[in-house]
Amino acid sequence: MVRRIVFSSMVIILAGALASATGMTPYQVSTLESVVDVAASPDGARVAFVRSVPRPLFGDDDGPAWRELGVIDVAAGSERVFVGGEVSVSQVHWVPGGRALSFVAKRDGDEHSSLYRIPVDGGEAERIAALGDSVLAYDWSPDGGSVA
Repeated sequence: MVRRIVFSSMVIILAGALASATGMTPYQVSTLESVVDVAASPDGARVAFVRSVPRPLFGDDDGPAWRELGVIDVAAGSERVFVGGEVSVSQVHWVPGGRALSFVAKRDGDEHSSLYRIPVDGGEAERIAALGDSVLAYDWSPDGGSVA
């Protein structure tokens, strides 16, 4: 137990020293966003991504970072958030044909994580599958007519 405490303290001290050597404070490190999942559209014109956004220190309840869904238009170089805010999106896939995205999330009224679909040309996300337990993984059939 003492070894763990000593080791943890050393890691924290070294991380602080490294952060200040590179010009970043521990607070700045705690606010870094990262991309945790990506999926290119079938035609390669767009890239969907899930961005991990840390909760504000001392501003939110403790918990994992929020994960929002966004899409980049490759030709224009522009980014658009499709599902953002206090949500945790995962498992982003393009629906065959590329006219919609699907993802897993636990949204209003969901007891467990469910499967959602959102059109890329505009519209609200709709739940397309909810099970007695959370959806952990899925894949579309090649024609987009069914999901497993």
